[in-house]
Amino acid sequence: YSYIKDSMMQRPGFIRYWDEKAKSPYLFNEETNQLVVYDDEESIKIKCEYIKSHDLRGIMFWQYMSDPKEYLLDVINANL
Repeated sequence: YSYIKDSMMQRPGFIRYWDEKAKSPYLFNEETNQLVVYDDEESIKIKCEYIKSHDLRGIMFWQYMSDPKEYLLDVINANL
């Protein structure tokens, strides 16, 4: 996620969209036809709220390597 936030979001042509049903963002570049689907601070906070509202016992995600600057981990720590 750090690469997406710090690099891809700054590139010309990429526009951030929000999928209301999935509660997740995605980037799309119409010129290159590139689609990038990811979680960000907003979607992680919504997922943390879901976890708490359903009295679930934790959160899981695929890998820590994608968040070396801990943007998402900070949201998890603040909200769970």
